[in-house]
Amino acid sequence: MEPFSLTATQCLSLFKDGAMTVEYYARSLLDRIAYKDAVVKAWAHLDPEYVIEQAIALDQIPPEERGPLHGVSVAVKDIMYTKRMPTQHNSPIYEGDSPEIDAGSVTILKRAGALLMGKSTTTQFASPKDGPPTRNPKHSSRTPGGSSSGSAAAVADFQVAIGLGTQTGGSIIRPASFNGIYALKPTWNAITGEGHKTYSLTLDTIGFFARSVDDLELLANVFALEDDAPREPKTAFSVSGAKFALVRTRMWPEAGPGTINTIDRTIERLKHHGAEIEEVELPPEFD
Repeated sequence: MEPFSLTATQCLSLFKDGAMTVEYYARSLLDRIAYKDAVVKAWAHLDPEYVIEQAIALDQIPPEERGPLHGVSVAVKDIMYTKRMPTQHNSPIYEGDSPEIDAGSVTILKRAGALLMGKSTTTQFASPKDGPPTRNPKHSSRTPGGSSSGSAAAVADFQVAIGLGTQTGGSIIRPASFNGIYALKPTWNAITGEGHKTYSLTLDTIGFFARSVDDLELLANVFALEDDAPREPKTAFSVSGAKFALVRTRMWPEAGPGTINTIDRTIERLKHHGAEIEEVELPPEFD
């Protein structure tokens, strides 16, 4: 197995055993990026020299002082501040802008020993429009989804083990689905949003992309994510008598046949199991 294809937990095991150095791992990733990124285009900024500088420094840390993410490669969505890397938000307004401060989430990753590979592409200011040239590594004619385009594509294409993204409406769960990888969108404000460009103060949520559930659990522990209260397991669930509202928004005419068929099948299944479905029309103000 090539080092670039390893998950975060697999990397940690090899680093711990001394079977692989962070520098060797980093060079494998950089080779992978050089080979594939002309097609995938997942990076807004990548400095190979800085990557190797970090890797060498991490290798010099004594085993007993290493963090829980020692050497694990991470892509950071380019709406988050990062030292020694520009933060450009996919906007000409911020082209070349390099605040000398790390976002809170990036600080946590660094203290845990992560290897920051670079800044991954995003739609402009993480908005629904003006996307980057990033392509889906599963098929280059397809979109990787937005707004966390680069992080999801880089993880899916084995260019990095972990991707850091943000979600306002669906910008973590959608790219993960499109690219065939795992994602975790925590509860709002469970991870500090300090140092990232705000799209919605009450909705923006920082989360992760990975290629294994074990990696997501690892990140949840690093960021100290916990449920507010333990929940009793339920052995059965029924929708009989439950009421659902079906809202076809102004964007419904843009839906493709796959989306339409899925909604129709969902409605049929809910009705079959005793649920009540009421179609709701929004007033013109919602347009």
